[in-house]
Amino acid sequence: MEIKNGTFLSSLIVILLEESDDQYKQIKPTFDKHGWAFKHDKNIFFDVPTLRKKKLSDKHNLLFIEAHETSHYILDHKKTSIQNEAEADYGGISLCKSHNLNESYKIGLDVFERRNNISFKDFHKTNGERLHKYLKVHM
Repeated sequence: MEIKNGTFLSSLIVILLEESDDQYKQIKPTFDKHGWAFKHDKNIFFDVPTLRKKKLSDKHNLLFIEAHETSHYILDHKKTSIQNEAEADYGGISLCKSHNLNESYKIGLDVFERRNNISFKDFHKTNGERLHKYLKVHM
């Protein structure tokens, strides 16, 4: 298990779990429900074995995923919805860009339309101004 302060918001704690960690078996059902990473309070948990299997465990993918989960926190999302996931992807892309994490930014852009059935540009037109009011404090 690796534990560190968040890249985008130092008050968040990033926890990278491996199968060998005692907590992994306990938390695995939550990964199965919410995906390869999830936010709980001020913690972001990563399912490293699954990310590794999917070839998404390099630092650029991990940073984009962290930015996505950080956006859920910044935007105060309380539940999972299609809109909230698109907003978190948008926020993740914005955070990566503002921190000059160009490879992570490109990863976010590459997956945005496939994950959200709308282009990043079109989503920005309808949601960008509202979301940037929350995100700009952290960019």
